[in-house]
Amino acid sequence: MNKLQKKIGAGLLAFVVAFTVTIGTIDVNITKAENSTPLHAPKIGDSVIWDCVYYGNYPQTEITEEANRDVYSSLQNAGTWDDNGDVIIGEEKYHRIQKKDAVSTAFSYTWENDSTYHYFKYEPIKWRVLNVNEKEIYLVSDKILDTQKFNQKARVASWDKSSIRSWLNGLDATENTAQIDYSETGFIHIAFTSEEQEQLLLSGEDKVKLLAESEVVENDYASYGFTSDEARNCQSSDYAKAMGVGSDEQGFSNWWLAASGNTELTAQYVQSNGAVYSKGYSVAYGGNGVRAVIHLNCENQQKYSYAGTVSSDGTLQIPTPTITQNPTPIVTITPDVPTKPANLTDTPTATAEPTPTIKPTSTAELTTTTKPTATTEPTTTTKPMTTTEPTATAEPTATAKPTVTLEPTATAKPTVTLEPTATAIPGTTATPAPITLVPTATLLPAATQQPTLIPTTVPIIKKGTIYKDKATKAVYKVTKTAGKTNGTVQYVKPTSNNVTTVTIPATIKISGKTYKVTSIGSKALQKKKKLKKVVIGKNVSAIGKKAFYGCKKLKTITIKTKKLTTKKVGSKAFKGINKNATIKVPKSKVKAYKSMLKKKGIGTEVKVKKI
Repeated sequence: MNKLQKKIGAGLLAFVVAFTVTIGTIDVNITKAENSTPLHAPKIGDSVIWDCVYYGNYPQTEITEEANRDVYSSLQNAGTWDDNGDVIIGEEKYHRIQKKDAVSTAFSYTWENDSTYHYFKYEPIKWRVLNVNEKEIYLVSDKILDTQKFNQKARVASWDKSSIRSWLNGLDATENTAQIDYSETGFIHIAFTSEEQEQLLLSGEDKVKLLAESEVVENDYASYGFTSDEARNCQSSDYAKAMGVGSDEQGFSNWWLAASGNTELTAQYVQSNGAVYSKGYSVAYGGNGVRAVIHLNCENQQKYSYAGTVSSDGTLQIPTPTITQNPTPIVTITPDVPTKPANLTDTPTATAEPTPTIKPTSTAELTTTTKPTATTEPTTTTKPMTTTEPTATAEPTATAKPTVTLEPTATAKPTVTLEPTATAIPGTTATPAPITLVPTATLLPAATQQPTLIPTTVPIIKKGTIYKDKATKAVYKVTKTAGKTNGTVQYVKPTSNNVTTVTIPATIKISGKTYKVTSIGSKALQKKKKLKKVVIGKNVSAIGKKAFYGCKKLKTITIKTKKLTTKKVGSKAFKGINKNATIKVPKSKVKAYKSMLKKKGIGTEVKVKKI
């Protein structure tokens, strides 16, 4: 290779390496967990962990004036509601109902009057993976999505002839003893597009079902994860509550099973405490929720997206991966230079094939193809100019490990001042003599374009979500979602029954956002036999009934909050604590708290003094 060829090859190599290093330091943040994430059957240990996916959409979170005034106002003024009670504003879809639309109004949900509309946002349905093989995924909804009677009329109704089966599958009036036509208003039509329905596989004669008793009983289908009452506990969406499902203090609700009880006028269900009620309850009862089940064709992975994991102990893992490209280039230089040095118009071609290292925080993998086109004109002793104009286009998909292909085309009419060095470039087809490139101008691409990524919205932690916090070793329930201001949570219980010391903090972090701990749930620490010391944080404004009931060894309590009142502390909250206990309170609250604590159960020998 002659001297000019060596110079041109080295100059082009410098450009390729500079460009590669530039694109190699891009940090790409995405909110979509790609479908290449392997799905597994439930992992069963001290708790049960289910993989989750998103598929379909259904009304779930309520839009209130307090939480989102602008959207609420838009919904009130919208004049384009369809016959199903739906409207699209921007790119979001919403559903509205009135009190008369609810299946039951006997429980905790509040309706102001008969005419007021309540609004709910369509959101991706989150499903737990019960089983998976190469052809299909067996899924159950993570939450109770709606409220329905097992049969709309109190008539003999097995699963096959129940109105709930017809509603789930969009069947006509001939398919149920209540003789109701769901052919246009069934769950399947609301939750899934026609294309999505095609990916649902038949189970018997149905595409959507309820779980059978045998599938939620440990001895029969333990692999599905329903190995305890805790594992069967299920919360309801805002929409399901508005439609009538009841819920307990921790937000758990009853949900139907696909089987008759001890008579054909009753149907089995899972109670809010997780126990299976095999005797059943009236098929016309309106207080049980619907937890749908589907078999999803998994051969087309683009139809669903990964949604992290959920655990029976309340722990959530939400996929929010950060993908960082750190390429380790393997460069191949094939300069097509003339044999005669005087001809400087020939075009050398360089091909670089770096293999970047991608380190996502999830198991998602991307395939990125980057094809920049560069025109390079370095400076030679004949005084040419240098122009670099790369264009990069990234189109990520989630099916293979990343590969980046660089195909710059350079037109050289120039020279650069070159000084030799002894560095060999691995993978070169022609070994240049040792040289050092000292360009008169820095050869960098004119612009570096970050890959265009297709995001999926990361789910917001919703009101009612049960969250296990490892830092404080406790379970909390979200009482207000964090937005522009901090959210709030209730302290539900410790993660262990053998705690000796409990600190109820002022705040906790959930998915990077701050939540104030503003209340302690009823029976949160009831009869914790080893509990000796408790600290109550400064933001607690309410304590549920029997919160510390029967804690006979509890001798030291520090109350930092100044927000408690007699009305906000439940009955017997402190009854049965150690008779010689000492309770420390803020100086300004000694008198008021002493009076309040006596009303809530402390003995006459318990000391109340300032902190």
